[in-house]
Amino acid sequence: MDLRLERLTKDREDDFLALMARDEHGGQCWCVAWWVPTWDEYVAQSPAQHHQVRDDLFARDVHDGYLAYVDGAAVGWVQAGPRDDLPKIAETFSLAPDPDAWAISCFMVLAPYRGQGLARRIFAAAIDDIRARGASVVEGYPLHGTGHEAEEVWTGPQSLYVAAGFTERGRGPRRVVYRLELSA
Repeated sequence: MDLRLERLTKDREDDFLALMARDEHGGQCWCVAWWVPTWDEYVAQSPAQHHQVRDDLFARDVHDGYLAYVDGAAVGWVQAGPRDDLPKIAETFSLAPDPDAWAISCFMVLAPYRGQGLARRIFAAAIDDIRARGASVVEGYPLHGTGHEAEEVWTGPQSLYVAAGFTERGRGPRRVVYRLELSA
């Protein structure tokens, strides 16, 4: 299966929006959960309000991740960027600011493409690019354990982080903080 990972850029915004609209949960969130200042505010907003937050991010030239393409079609998404750009992450997990840390804060593969090994390939390609961009550390925040519904695993499954060599650095009520030191 031909897989290509591309950074989200202005010229790929339509691909991102189409991908989110193709997924039941993506079309509700528009990958803005970490951008809305509080969890209560995020839950209170409608999908249309979430879409507006995403539109506002694009208007500010915020392109916070990677699109995964198979045979020219966007089928996956990884939200990633400097962790301190999303203060809600540090707040949620009681983390000190860290200008060297990047966060993988959302991960999605469309249902028809799951179970084919794409997630690991997408994840590895994203980490390689994050490393190439000069980051020294990358973190992720998956749910504890296994057996979760697909819509609950929006930060990626815990097994993905473990297989990639991330180590546990902390725990929240439902999520684990994983960290990977990147070498040059």
